[in-house]
Amino acid sequence: MDVNSLLAEVGGRAAPENLAGLRAAGWRASLPLCGAVSARGCGSRAGARPSPVKAELMRRRRLPVPEQGRWLASVIRGHEAYYAVPGNAEAVQAFRYHVTRHWRFALSRRSQKNRVTWERMSRLARRHLPTTRIRHPWPEARFAARYP
Repeated sequence: MDVNSLLAEVGGRAAPENLAGLRAAGWRASLPLCGAVSARGCGSRAGARPSPVKAELMRRRRLPVPEQGRWLASVIRGHEAYYAVPGNAEAVQAFRYHVTRHWRFALSRRSQKNRVTWERMSRLARRHLPTTRIRHPWPEARFAARYP
């Protein structure tokens, strides 16, 4: 199936011949391909539901900080085990950042007096959370190792 027939099916109107015509007709340059084969999520569904990590952090906020850090480290390691593929480094780093943000908010809710500063939060994150890295090789490297 070519791009023009796909665009005609999706939008129900005739597709222009080139990208300039697509933009003039109100089409985006890239379609959201949620069904593509990759470990990336679909961006249009990213905010579809509340973060389960945030809700769980709010439940665990009264636990000692090292215990929260161990739990969050396992969450990040599990996320990386699935999503840390080549080409997805930004999304994996963004997940760690958002987990840190939610953790800071939960720690700030423990007291009425002080909020947790980003300086302290970055120290806690460095101490307890693993740094992000790509965990899986490119497919060519995997296949070359298995089928020489």
